[in-house]
Amino acid sequence: MKIEAISDKAWNELRVRPFIVIGFHAHQSQVIAVATNDEGICVLKIIDDSHSARQDFFSKISMSYKGSPIAVSNRKTERFLKNFFEEKMRKNTALKITLKGPEEKLGNWKFEIESAFLRQKKIMFSADNPIQYLDL
Repeated sequence: MKIEAISDKAWNELRVRPFIVIGFHAHQSQVIAVATNDEGICVLKIIDDSHSARQDFFSKISMSYKGSPIAVSNRKTERFLKNFFEEKMRKNTALKITLKGPEEKLGNWKFEIESAFLRQKKIMFSADNPIQYLDL
């Protein structure tokens, strides 16, 4: 499990745009074109195995995520796809949680989440109160 803490102040000051990673993976006579960011899959599409089809996919991603940095890395997207499909087949239990909020609460929230998972307790998330324990 990976827990990241980002304060509202830092988030708003940076006005972070997602970093997009694009990869192309052989699939029969075609290619799986995938675009991911830290949050998950942005686009997953089967395209022709041609330079023009790859360029078209890259252009569409650039237009959809204006201002976002884009990199091509088959290694990163291959790892992401592997985790994604393993999770869908229930072979993977990895979980990433990104917390956003006031500096003074981030540490407490992170500690509470880690403690709840260690004790295998149920957790409920909401916009108003990101962490509420159930069945303690």
